[in-house]
Amino acid sequence: MKKYDLILALLLSLFAIDAVADYGQFTEEQICIAGIATNNGRSAKGIRVLAKQGNTISVAYTRDDGKIFGYSCQIAGNEIRWRDQSMNRWNKNIKLFYALAENGGRLNIRSVVFGEAMSKSFTLADF
Repeated sequence: MKKYDLILALLLSLFAIDAVADYGQFTEEQICIAGIATNNGRSAKGIRVLAKQGNTISVAYTRDDGKIFGYSCQIAGNEIRWRDQSMNRWNKNIKLFYALAENGGRLNIRSVVFGEAMSKSFTLADF
C-alpha cells in the first residue's frame, strides 16, 4: 500500500506544479498572440493560432499585401520566448515579457529590443 501512496503523492505534486502557472483571465495562446502583436505593431484580433504542440504555440497573421508571417512561442516564467517560423532558434535580441494587472483582467506586454522597452496592454476584448 505504501507504493500506491507514493505514486499518488507524486501524481498530485505534478498537478500542483502545473497549476502554479497563473495567466489570469487569459490563455497561453492569448499571451503568445499579445506578444507577437506587440512585437510587430499588429492588432491581436488579426493573429490566429495555428497549432499548439506541448508548450509551443504557433501563430500567424496575413499582412495587407497578402504575405503571411508565422511565429512560434513558448511561455517560460514571465517571458514569452518566440521565433520566426524561418528561424531554428529562439530570438535572443528581442525579449518579450508579460505581467497581469487588475486581478488578471489586463495583460501587459513589454518588448525589450537591445535595452529599449516598449509596452502595450490588452484586455479580453482585444482578442
